[in-house]
Amino acid sequence: MLDLLMLWRGQPGWFYRSEGGRGSGGSADVGAGSKGRVSQYSTFGDVTIGFDADFDAAVVALEHTSVRLGQINTVVVDAVDGSAARRISATRWTEPRLPLVGDVNLELARRSSALLNDLQCDIPMPKPPPMFRTPIITVCEKVK
Repeated sequence: MLDLLMLWRGQPGWFYRSEGGRGSGGSADVGAGSKGRVSQYSTFGDVTIGFDADFDAAVVALEHTSVRLGQINTVVVDAVDGSAARRISATRWTEPRLPLVGDVNLELARRSSALLNDLQCDIPMPKPPPMFRTPIITVCEKVK
């Protein structure tokens, strides 16, 4: 089941940044009778994205902004890599049933025209830097 879908958008290829390193971390806390709390962050060079979701309180916190969950399980965040302030550009409900096998992100994009639109597949991706030896195949390329 899909509890929360975060889509982080910036300039094409923003996540290729490696200066300053890369890293990620997170935590999950689920107690008896609790829906749980999840925190996660990832760093791409000088860009760090992250959230703290409290499913008992039905709130997800992003930096200095909180979003009430309940009728929302998808959050689109823009300008994650720029000098402009990050902003939430869309929130919506996405059908939470996920396939048991296959590419979950691809299936979500196939069944949600809004999510496919959010992916901005019309914007070309730059080639990855040489340090990325494994080819990156985006959801947009898979949908074609």
